[in-house]
Amino acid sequence: MPNQSPTSANKPSKKRFWRKGRIIKYSVILILLALIFSFSPLVIPTSNLTPSQAAQARSGAAKILKPLMSSREDVSISVTADHLEAISNAVSYTVPAVQLRLNSSSYGILIASSLTTIPGVLYVNFSCWLMPDFNGTMTFSQCKLGSLPVPGKLIEYFAKGLARLLFGEEALTTLNNILSNTQLENNQVVVRFKKPGNLKAAVEQRLTDTFKMVQDLRQINGVETETIQTYLDYIQSHSERTATTAEMIGKTFLLAKTRSASEDPTDENFAALWALAMSFGAPDFARIVAMPVDYSLMQPKKYVLRGRMDLRLHFFYSVALRLASEKQMSINIGKLKEVMDSAKGGSGYSFRDLTADKAGVELADFAISSDSNARRVQEVLAGIDSESQFIPLLHDLPEGLSEETFASVFGSESDPRYQEMEARIDNRIQALPVYANDTPQRQQAITTATYDRPVKAGQITQSGNWYQVDTHTHTRFSDGRFSITQLAENASKFGCDAVAITDHGDHNLKGVFSAEYWQDFANASSQFSDLTLIAGLEWNIPPFAGREHMTLLFPESVNHDRLISLFRDRYDHYGKTKSTTIDESQALEWLNSQFKGSETPPVVMYNHPSRKDLEPGENAHDMQKWRSQTPYVIGFSGAPGHQKKRGEDNGSYNNRFKTRHGWDPAVAIPGNDWDTLLQAGLQTFAARAPSDFHNTRMDYWPCEFSTTHVYASSRRTNDLLNGFASGIYWAQHGKFVASLSAQVQNDNGQTLAQAGNVIDSPRLPLTAKLSVTLNEKDWQGFKTSLDEVTAVIVTENGVQTEVFFPDSQRREHSFEIRLPANANITAVRWFGRSIQPEQHHYQFFTNPVMIHWQTK
Repeated sequence: MPNQSPTSANKPSKKRFWRKGRIIKYSVILILLALIFSFSPLVIPTSNLTPSQAAQARSGAAKILKPLMSSREDVSISVTADHLEAISNAVSYTVPAVQLRLNSSSYGILIASSLTTIPGVLYVNFSCWLMPDFNGTMTFSQCKLGSLPVPGKLIEYFAKGLARLLFGEEALTTLNNILSNTQLENNQVVVRFKKPGNLKAAVEQRLTDTFKMVQDLRQINGVETETIQTYLDYIQSHSERTATTAEMIGKTFLLAKTRSASEDPTDENFAALWALAMSFGAPDFARIVAMPVDYSLMQPKKYVLRGRMDLRLHFFYSVALRLASEKQMSINIGKLKEVMDSAKGGSGYSFRDLTADKAGVELADFAISSDSNARRVQEVLAGIDSESQFIPLLHDLPEGLSEETFASVFGSESDPRYQEMEARIDNRIQALPVYANDTPQRQQAITTATYDRPVKAGQITQSGNWYQVDTHTHTRFSDGRFSITQLAENASKFGCDAVAITDHGDHNLKGVFSAEYWQDFANASSQFSDLTLIAGLEWNIPPFAGREHMTLLFPESVNHDRLISLFRDRYDHYGKTKSTTIDESQALEWLNSQFKGSETPPVVMYNHPSRKDLEPGENAHDMQKWRSQTPYVIGFSGAPGHQKKRGEDNGSYNNRFKTRHGWDPAVAIPGNDWDTLLQAGLQTFAARAPSDFHNTRMDYWPCEFSTTHVYASSRRTNDLLNGFASGIYWAQHGKFVASLSAQVQNDNGQTLAQAGNVIDSPRLPLTAKLSVTLNEKDWQGFKTSLDEVTAVIVTENGVQTEVFFPDSQRREHSFEIRLPANANITAVRWFGRSIQPEQHHYQFFTNPVMIHWQTK
């Protein structure tokens, strides 16, 4: 056997040695990991933050930061244990992955934290005490990382090194002063010392340097500051020639789309959004991307979102937050702001603000998430001038909720009621064009209302008469000047066959539905037997808190008085919000259950729809939502009251939208909200012109100037309500029309429908006909004329008009148009006008006939 060399003999033992070394090394690593990581958190996650805790956190943070950042040399800080606990709760709420607890006592300050590494599975826990030593200096002791003890000196070295690295020598000196001069007194942490230099300036400069270093490492998500500056310069150069925020967003993304032909689209969107956030949110965001702050970038207050400056700020602050951090953290910061606002002295919790926050976060997140999404954002937003592409309508969401109201209505953020509201907001955002599918499903015809269902030819020949009815008046029992009897006297004098008393539902109006009210109502009914009086209500519909009103008319019954009073007490939203007025749903459900199977339905009509609107489309949005819940909301006022106001404030329209010759723009302008509803297949009635009578200073008496003509079997209350529910009514100003008839006929001359009807029809030629007979004299005694008539033809594909110019010398007029059968739905309505010297013309409007074309 040959002899083995010493070298070859040692090789196996050397391998065994290295194997043992690896085993020991890996075993040590595994033991350390087992000691550091845990399957349960030390700090229980914070899912909810109460307004009181948020306010306490804000107060505590201010008590700490203001003295440190002030220009004064002497620093005096005093915070309670409650302050520290609230601050830790706020941090945990905002950054869910990091749960923090700060508890103080006479023994010391406990710092505990749990970092989530795998949600619900794996955590890194840390705890440490800050305790005074024999010299009174606060020292770190009893520190643990997981189950692994860590020397306090090591934690102190790490904390001081981090302070110096991030904020400079001034911050390190300040930390040393805090540790040396902290005292625990009567459940308070008190710190007093003299501050070196200008800590605020040093911190700001260090933050700028730190952001620059971080962004250099990250390369600002691949985007150079020069690119952001390109977009900033572009926004500045176009601001004077741009009217709205949406238009500026459209121009900015048009530039992004153009540049993305040769550049990365996500980088372009990133730069464009940063530039928009600095220009419309805060120039200070420049610090985050290591750019100089230029306060001249801030765009003026004329640029709003959804009609409000604060919503613009919410939106663009949230854009910046998402660009600088993670999506959920950005959303949580917005929620934290609302929780703070609901505390005492705040503006209240606002789901409208939260919607703007979420819309901003979602846009920023989606626009930089992938190349395909980035290009989709550019394609949708390039050149737009409408906000509806990127932020939903939010006017109907509750806001101004105090801590008490929020708790009673929504409980907390973990409550199903809150989660349902948040899901509603999320659904609206996801339905926006920028996120929705390229080829959205065409909306089907909505036929929830009984009067939406097709009629048969024999149903339109029922006997009846035309009656003049004013469906919206007020008396001294709310904010009117006259009694019910005085109102009835003048309504009868000017030719009304019926008038509805619709005093406001405001809870502070004690006279409405009082014993005196009902006595006055009974006296007027008895005294004017030729006039039908209807006891109705002008309902402050939730959640608008008095901004939006609806006329509510109940059918006559033995318990009518009790029912309408009960409805007002439960569901009128004027003043304090409660669980029954957080939105309209409970009120409408009550109507559905109360009048199910009733021969006569209640009638609910939206008053002066555009008077206080901030954005186009609000009326169509609201009507679709209401009608999806009940068949009893039949439409809205075509013309508001207050017609004595003949200037810019006609109808008391003092906000964005103005009337057109006395009629609401939702009705008067073809293609506006009324026609949007018809395009969706929702038969909606708007040929209504009430007086909204309050006094003779701004109003004409009922039926003096504005008249609504309804076809009914009698002027009894229930017959009139059935007439309104059928939609067979028309309206005018100036009393220049004596009668009119709007019908649809086939080629055999058979009348298939009249205004207000819905019919099914095979795809055969049909003709819409309008017959008008003028009065000899108008309401002022002048000779009448009909100078222009317009037919509005609505299909799901668009809106067309055909204009006629009749012989103004004639009193009898007739007009015809052929209806297109190349659609699923066709609706036709008419309006006409008598030109007046004052250029405030008299007009009439009819309700539409709707045709569902049969496919076979």
